[in-house]
Amino acid sequence: MVPALTPLAGLGVVILLAARWRSALLLLALPLYYLSTESFFLYEWRVAVPMHYAMFAAAAVPLVAAWSALRAASGRSLDPPDQNQAG
Repeated sequence: MVPALTPLAGLGVVILLAARWRSALLLLALPLYYLSTESFFLYEWRVAVPMHYAMFAAAAVPLVAAWSALRAASGRSLDPPDQNQAG
């Protein structure tokens, strides 16, 4: 699972930084803190586990971007239809 998620997470970080760099920095604050300070000295479960949730979110970004591009290319609308057809 790690060999598949690592490139996806890296690509997701690049896409996030290009699209919304402020939101990306907020999402990546914990992993950046862990990788720059804690990981050199010790491995604590309580610090390392929350870092993975941001990596999972970053790995989902390329998948969602690819899905959105496929839907846009097929001509389907990304917006849901109006619920009130009576008008």
